[in-house]
Amino acid sequence: MEQQGLASAAMPQGRRATVLHYALAVLTGLLTGLAVLILTDVSLALVAAACLALVGGVIMLAIGQVRRPLLALLAFLIPIHVGIHFLPLPGIHEGGPSDFTITPGDLSLLLLCFLGTGEMAFRRRARVRLFPAVLAPAILFIALGMVSSVNARDPLLSAFQVFQLVKGLVFLLFVANAVRDEQALGWALAGLMAAVVLQSCLGIYQATTGSPLGLRWLGETDSTVRQLIGGQFSLRPVGTFWHTNQLAMFLGLALPPIGALLLVPVDLRVKVGAALTLSLGLVAAGFTLSRGSWIGLGLSCLLLVAFGFWRRTLSARHVLAGVTWLLLVLLVLSLITNGVIILRLTVSDEGSAASRIALMRGAWAIIREHPITGIGLNNYQDTVKSFDVSGEFTESGYLPIVHNIFLQVAAETGVLGLAAFLWLLAVLAWRALRYGFHTRHRPILPATVVAGLLASQLHLVVQNMVHVGLSGDTQLYVEFWFLAGLVLALTTWFDPAVTQAPHRANV
Repeated sequence: MEQQGLASAAMPQGRRATVLHYALAVLTGLLTGLAVLILTDVSLALVAAACLALVGGVIMLAIGQVRRPLLALLAFLIPIHVGIHFLPLPGIHEGGPSDFTITPGDLSLLLLCFLGTGEMAFRRRARVRLFPAVLAPAILFIALGMVSSVNARDPLLSAFQVFQLVKGLVFLLFVANAVRDEQALGWALAGLMAAVVLQSCLGIYQATTGSPLGLRWLGETDSTVRQLIGGQFSLRPVGTFWHTNQLAMFLGLALPPIGALLLVPVDLRVKVGAALTLSLGLVAAGFTLSRGSWIGLGLSCLLLVAFGFWRRTLSARHVLAGVTWLLLVLLVLSLITNGVIILRLTVSDEGSAASRIALMRGAWAIIREHPITGIGLNNYQDTVKSFDVSGEFTESGYLPIVHNIFLQVAAETGVLGLAAFLWLLAVLAWRALRYGFHTRHRPILPATVVAGLLASQLHLVVQNMVHVGLSGDTQLYVEFWFLAGLVLALTTWFDPAVTQAPHRANV
């Protein structure tokens, strides 16, 4: 049954569901056509989006599926940096969003909510679960962020961040309610795997050629990162992100739940796809030269190995094969980069790690000055300059944001905001830990994927302690909410005590 859940998709049943699917497919095509006709300056991105929307509508119509393919599309669009921008600020703002943005992922989520509302109208007993244990700290964090805006130098920047957080919370609740069976889980993971493959291929191309592929309509920029390591310049890819460490974080969060599929008896095609995706992702992560991400991935791997031995789905022979495969990947990567991987771990980092300590002192100065209300969400970069009168936190005249998400949250929202944020992370980690490791009698597929999601959370904590992290890119927050939604879904709807309840209904 588990193999069929990730390898096939069931046809929707009932005349009402069929009519609804046809109507949504037609609506998608009509909206796309109207957008092309109304806009006079038709760009390549719009034409590509129109074609993809029409093709997607036809495909959904042909296979008789709408909600699950849109769920996969939602996962695939996570790292895509395109959209409609409102009130954009000039320049690059590292601390968080610099405008109100409506992305293709937002539009996909809107269509999915429309579909869910229609299904609820047809099914009287269908309902949406709100997950108060997670909703409470999330809402508290957003509320404290709004309160902190009273001290913000630029309240508009705080409004930008609040807008993104509210969208993310809706994203979380939708995913948590949509993934209620193995088929929906398969579609969600397939979309995430496709996103990893795209970003990995882009990253590998950028790192080996030193130039972008030219996919501006997907958010790819024209810049690449060049860094002097061991006396030679090394190219660090960015994918569709603005910095290479952001690409590393995206891969570090996405790869553990994908790698977890190798530990369960799923369809061979799923395992091959997961192995290829994992291989490409590890190569791209290696090219980023992000040591924080490497450490996070290493710890994630150890956690999954421990889980495999505990659930008895992993043996010493499997570990030996996995280590051999990993060494081959590292060997190929080392040959391609002329040994830069080794140099990154052995030669001096030119004060890169030490500079983070100075930045942390800047954050501590703000926290001591504003311990309760903070300085306002998304206002760190503009405010910390006033605390750097001696130039102590400055590098070459440029003052970057603190490379520690927890210190940044405390500086922007106060210690209470940090407590709410840690509360949210702790609830998610506890649910995953309890479901995955509490008993061996959980269904093997969801339990293993939950272990992968727990490993992903471990990576998030590790890398966010040494880099800008979640706050440096709005789409990384989207990825965080998506993976958190999967944790809630798997630990709720895949629990036998819940799935056998008479009130269960898909939304």
